[in-house]
Amino acid sequence: IYKILERQLAKDGFIKKVHDMMILGQLGGLVVVKVGGTYKHKPKFVVQQVAKDGGYAKQLMKKDDKAWQLDLRLVRHEDYFPDPTGRRLYEMEDIYMDYHDVLRLATGPDAIYDLEAVKQLEGSVPSGSDSSDQAMNKARETGQNIVVAGYRRQIKLTEIWGNILDEEGKLLHENVVCTVANDQFIIQQPTPNPYWHQESPYVVAPLISTPHAVWSKALMDAPTSLNMAINELYNLMFDGGMMGVHGIKQIREDWVVDPNQVADGIQPGSTVKINSTAPMGGKVIERVDTSGVPQEAMSMLQMVNQEFYASTLSNEMRGGGMDFKNVRATAVVESSQAINNMFTGIAKQLEGDEQSGIITPLLQKSWKVVAQHLTELDPKELQALVGKAVCDKLLAMGAEEVFADTVQNTTFRTFGISATLSKQKDFTKMTALLQTIASSEPMMEAFIKKYDFTKFLTELMRSLDIPSFKIEADEKAGGDLSQSGAQQPGMAQGEMPNQQSQIPQAGAAENQGDLNPYSQMQPNFPPSKASGV
Repeated sequence: IYKILERQLAKDGFIKKVHDMMILGQLGGLVVVKVGGTYKHKPKFVVQQVAKDGGYAKQLMKKDDKAWQLDLRLVRHEDYFPDPTGRRLYEMEDIYMDYHDVLRLATGPDAIYDLEAVKQLEGSVPSGSDSSDQAMNKARETGQNIVVAGYRRQIKLTEIWGNILDEEGKLLHENVVCTVANDQFIIQQPTPNPYWHQESPYVVAPLISTPHAVWSKALMDAPTSLNMAINELYNLMFDGGMMGVHGIKQIREDWVVDPNQVADGIQPGSTVKINSTAPMGGKVIERVDTSGVPQEAMSMLQMVNQEFYASTLSNEMRGGGMDFKNVRATAVVESSQAINNMFTGIAKQLEGDEQSGIITPLLQKSWKVVAQHLTELDPKELQALVGKAVCDKLLAMGAEEVFADTVQNTTFRTFGISATLSKQKDFTKMTALLQTIASSEPMMEAFIKKYDFTKFLTELMRSLDIPSFKIEADEKAGGDLSQSGAQQPGMAQGEMPNQQSQIPQAGAAENQGDLNPYSQMQPNFPPSKASGV
């Protein structure tokens, strides 16, 4: 299961999509992923013998083959419409598709749309498509031009998944999918859910959970408003600075010999000739309005910047800048710890479990869809992943039996992000432990008698993601080194040699005063910066 699912996720660009999930979750409050599949054309080249000039010649032939592939599609928040009551009676999504693609899905043995209904779309356009604010917002967000050429016909499809009620609230259809085109034509009548798992194809979860809310608050809701205020303040200050340099001037054209000389403005260093009508000491050009950047604006900008960093659960130092205030190191460390604790909670929500979250339910539903289409995967790729014997056994079982055996007895668990954060905390704990035992002779003696310092050092390196196997000593080269700190003949049990141990002296023991017999074997690790790793 792991190899097959990992291959499908890699082909779909799962790592990049997780990054995009985080961005969408921070901006819109929800992460919406539609789990489905698509058939990819896979060219196949064969060599055939063809008759040529009374003989035979080899000719390269290309054949089109199709293979099923997992398709995880991120849904924009503007295109997703859940049940506002929170009961998840239905889910709706707006999809914009080219007309030729819609027509292709309405023809052939695997058609899902009604061909006669699709033909009625000729000449129709989605309602409100000429002056749609949503289309303009999408163009601004994606950087795409909203103007579509006349030959590029776009069809708006509205997919409805769930239950359908009549006007009196009675249930008409349960767990079906229906498609409406251009808000007018039903091109797919209510059809039973095509997925074997009989669940919604959408995986929807927030990064920050809000109880009893259909649409949770987004992490960047407050920073967005503050960012707009920062932009306004900056623009006003920039305009004030430009006005302070150039200002507004008045000119007496009747005192100028040639008025055309100042018609297009006065360049720096220009000389203006005046006539005899100008009085002695009279100013032909005079600045009448000056401006500048007031100190209140600078203070306000700094205050709004601080509020912006607070709302983003960050600070100026984490943003790459230096704090101009005299802040103590402990305050910086405590702020970083508070932020890390918040992100730890977000990481737990992102990974999730069997009932909630994002990644774990996404993996579960992805495998359910892959198991349904197992026999439609590329057979050569499947054989390369699991081997010929296992591949033949899976194909002989069929997708139905594989689905029944694996979906009910398979549990997914996600821990990648939380494990990485835990490693940082483990390193902080272990360095604190080293400093504690290095400050006391009895504790150091008891630690060495009971615990293996080599294993402890290995765990410390693992918490820093240092590949310890790359720096391990060779057997020949490491023989003498391994004996340098070992017990020598004639020494009592637990007694250490007089020569300096291979373990460097701890930096935390430098302030312990007089040297003692155990100072030679105290580990040399830098003092922990108030657990601010």
